[in-house]
Amino acid sequence: MYSTTKKSGIMLLACMAIATSVQAAPPETASPETVATESNREAEGKATESDQIPEYTFDDFIVTATRVAKRLKDVPANVTVITAEDLKKRNIFSLREALQNEVGLYVKPTAEVKDALSIRGFGSGNILVLYNGQQINTSFDGSVAWDSFPISDVERIEIVRGAGSSLYGGHAVAGVINIITKKPAPASGEVKTDLTLSTGSNNTWQRGIRIGGSTNDKLSFNTGYEKRSTDGYSGYYVTPGKTIGTPTLNVTLPKLGNGTYLLGGRGEKSKLSENYFLDLNYLLDTTKTLSYSYMHNNYQYAYHNPFTYAYDGSGNPLFYGTIRTQDNTYVTLSPSAYLGYVGEREQDLHRLK
Repeated sequence: MYSTTKKSGIMLLACMAIATSVQAAPPETASPETVATESNREAEGKATESDQIPEYTFDDFIVTATRVAKRLKDVPANVTVITAEDLKKRNIFSLREALQNEVGLYVKPTAEVKDALSIRGFGSGNILVLYNGQQINTSFDGSVAWDSFPISDVERIEIVRGAGSSLYGGHAVAGVINIITKKPAPASGEVKTDLTLSTGSNNTWQRGIRIGGSTNDKLSFNTGYEKRSTDGYSGYYVTPGKTIGTPTLNVTLPKLGNGTYLLGGRGEKSKLSENYFLDLNYLLDTTKTLSYSYMHNNYQYAYHNPFTYAYDGSGNPLFYGTIRTQDNTYVTLSPSAYLGYVGEREQDLHRLK
């Protein structure tokens, strides 16, 4: 027993000495090259992780359909959104052009104000048109000057098809069209200028300037001017009406596919639209903003150079009288049918919110 206990004690002392020597050993120091390599690997790893961070594009939020911001896919209505990028890609000249290719909408080429646009068969008087949420239909007949808005300032156009009278009142029987303009940039102390100049056939021009930004951390603004003009093209043709009198001349007239004769037309339709606008935003605090917007537009249109397809034996144009066609039918020419009209509309919109 004595010898056994003594051996066990010796072994215990030996184990304790080994443990003490292990704890007392100094830690190994990494070389500078090793530290640099590990730091580089860590930085590369972080860079790789940041490069792999996914980017998400959120759905469009629509306000017009329900008067509450909702994602487009969650809106319980037939809605179309035309963005500023869409207008730029399609080289849109006017609001009329922006709407003419949309499903369920028909744009009448010759009409200017009343019944120039229809949605699902309903005319302009039954379509509510908003400009930044403010009604622009006239109180007289609900008409809208479709070519009088500055396209360069449009951020998006929301089109809601279907009855909306429960939300917007009587004009929204067929649908609602909301024109939303670009807003002033957040207060950043920067001012930016955009210039627009384009031209096309029939002496068509678009000129514009837009200046926006901020002068301090409270006030931001957006202002601009746009002018669009064109000599137009012949788009309104005259067809026969009631026949009166006895024919005095034999005339050959062009015919449409349905057999209707073409007598002539009102000539080219020129258009001129001038707009200037101003948007101001003042940041009251982190949650409140005071905004004011103003838009002035002046729109003019007129027909020029009426023409006829009927000529007498000497080659002189005929604008009145009764003639016999190549099919031995009688047609009466009326001067009033060749005369177009001249129109002008001026409008000022103010909004304080």
